[in-house]
Amino acid sequence: DTAHMVLEKRLGVEVTPETINEYMHTINHSLPRGAVVQEHMVEVHPSLAWDCYAKIFTGDDELA
Repeated sequence: DTAHMVLEKRLGVEVTPETINEYMHTINHSLPRGAVVQEHMVEVHPSLAWDCYAKIFTGDDELA
């Protein structure tokens, strides 16, 4: 699957539910231009992030 190969190359880890969860956690917190520090910590003022979020479309309602 192309999406899995891209994530595995960029993240350098196997794509699992845990790695996808960590990836989405980082994305959700860095969307409003927060700086990702030490690979997982994001610094951003809360008032800038009240309406920012990311979603994954899987095509499988049971999985999502």
